[in-house]
Amino acid sequence: MQNNEIPPVPEINPPESQKSSLFLNLMRVMVIAGVLSVVAGIINLFAAQTQSLAPKTSLADGLFNIGMGVMLVICSRFLTKGKSLVIWLFGATILGSVVYSYAMGRGANYIIALAGGYVLVQLYNLKKNKELV
Repeated sequence: MQNNEIPPVPEINPPESQKSSLFLNLMRVMVIAGVLSVVAGIINLFAAQTQSLAPKTSLADGLFNIGMGVMLVICSRFLTKGKSLVIWLFGATILGSVVYSYAMGRGANYIIALAGGYVLVQLYNLKKNKELV
């Protein structure tokens, strides 16, 4: 190496081909869960239009499901870009889901809390492996 050459700068975000399978799988799961949540929300909204088929909470559930689906898709976009903000955003989404379920009188949703906690641990592992910045 000559004196006037600049040493190569290490890449902060590895290219798509070098991302771990955990990274790619979490990204896919967030997109699929987000899309399914939006679809469930749309179904709830259609059911809310037919008063005889749906309880009064169907409109609120539909709007919440659409909001949660959008948040999951946004989380997947942050994950795709390798931003560690996804950890906080996903945590807030899961916390919002648990609080909403409790506020609607259904009690805390422990399944969502456990699955969300597992995904948060995996996101933290990605941050430790420097796949998130």
